[in-house]
Amino acid sequence: MNLRILHLLFNIVMLTIGLILCLEYWQTEQFSAIKQVSVPIMILVIIYITFHFFKRLLFKNIKWWDWLYYIAMVSIALPVFFANSINENFYHWILDIGSTFFIIPVLIDSYDWWKNRKQKDE
Repeated sequence: MNLRILHLLFNIVMLTIGLILCLEYWQTEQFSAIKQVSVPIMILVIIYITFHFFKRLLFKNIKWWDWLYYIAMVSIALPVFFANSINENFYHWILDIGSTFFIIPVLIDSYDWWKNRKQKDE
């Protein structure tokens, strides 16, 4: 299989998982949902990390945006350790902003893939 197509498939899967995670945290209103990470969310994050790991192994070129998803993982972990009922709104805001970092690197990488595909076609 062509590595360019595999790269695109990885981006599609990671974008789908990122959107699911982002939408899950955007619609979360309950304090318990941010204080205790559910098992399906953990599984999706592990799958996302696994795809990112294999992407790094297969494609070897690591760009600066490949590290941005760590911001999203930290934004999920912070409320588990530090959130309480007093600062609940602050951690909801951190999760809303931070979860978008599951999507941003994939969008930048897809744009880079598209730009390089155009250059190779010429």
